[in-house]
Amino acid sequence: LTLARWRETRHADRRRLAAADRGGEIARVDVGAVTLYQSRLSSSGPAYTVLARAALAGGPKKCAV
Repeated sequence: LTLARWRETRHADRRRLAAADRGGEIARVDVGAVTLYQSRLSSSGPAYTVLARAALAGGPKKCAV
C-alpha cells in the first residue's frame, strides 16, 4: 500500500517525516473520498486504473497524516 510518493526531499520534509515516525503528524488535510488505484509499470511509464471509490459519509473530514 503506497500512501504517497515523491522523488526528492527537502530538509523540512525530512524533519516532518522524522516527527511522524515518533508518532507526530505531518499535516492535516480534508478528505472527502478514498480512491483505490491499480498501477501498472511499463517502459512508457506508469498507468493508473481506478478500481473503487468511496465518499465519506457526512462530507469531508479533517485527517492527520
